[in-house]
This record gives sequence, C-alpha cells and structure tokens, in this order.
Amino acid sequence: MNPAATAEFRENRAKFTLAELQHYEGQWVAFSADGKRIVDCGEDLVALYNRIREAKEIVSFDHIYSDPDEIHIGGEGFF
Repeated sequence: MNPAATAEFRENRAKFTLAELQHYEGQWVAFSADGKRIVDCGEDLVALYNRIREAKEIVSFDHIYSDPDEIHIGGEGFF
C-alpha cells in the first residue's frame, strides 16, 4: 500500500509547518509510513532511495518547495 494514500499519513504529514520544512528546501524528504517523522533527506533522489532501501523502511518521498508558484503534486510511497 502506498503510505501517502492513508488518512493517518496525510493527517500527520500536514502537521509539519512551513518553518520546519524550510530546512529541507530543494531536497527530497523521506517521511515515515505514518507521516510522523522524517526518516532521511537529500538532494539526490536515487541516493536517498538507495539508503532507504537498505534500511528496509516504508516511506513516502516528497520534494520540498517553498515557492508558492511551484506546482506540487505530492510524494510517492515505496517499500
């Protein structure tokens, strides 16, 4: 199941404030399956994916934008 599709994930992910996420500007972020924590982050999605795969954790990836003109579709769940 795609973790980003669950109500629990969406509710918890929405609790991250813009101020909290600004630290990750321009990076890919791997959120835990429940959306409560950031597992890892990085500018290179492939490298981040490989680290997460080795950890065997269920995550949802999201790219962090602060520009209101950017179109943000959302993340994709893996594992």
